[in-house]
Amino acid sequence: MEMTKPVLSPRFDVDDIQKLREYQYEITKNMTERERGAYYESQADEFLRSAGIVPKNVRAIERKQRRQLDFDSYVIPCERANFADSYIEGLRSNARE
Repeated sequence: MEMTKPVLSPRFDVDDIQKLREYQYEITKNMTERERGAYYESQADEFLRSAGIVPKNVRAIERKQRRQLDFDSYVIPCERANFADSYIEGLRSNARE
């Protein structure tokens, strides 16, 4: 049975809360725990975006990407320097032989 979205009263009372709970139950009753978690997370993200708020998980992903960029900008030059040092040592050892 496909349940239609409940119509809420302008004063939003206990009956409206009950309608919302029944609606959510009907949507999620056949979902696994993992599916329910993903469903609620996507609904929360959608709500937060519509309210102009950046969800925490998006901020966490952005922070992780910034940290990775900072790390890459430090590690890559170091790896190049290490490579250059080892290359020069190889040339010196070949020259000695």
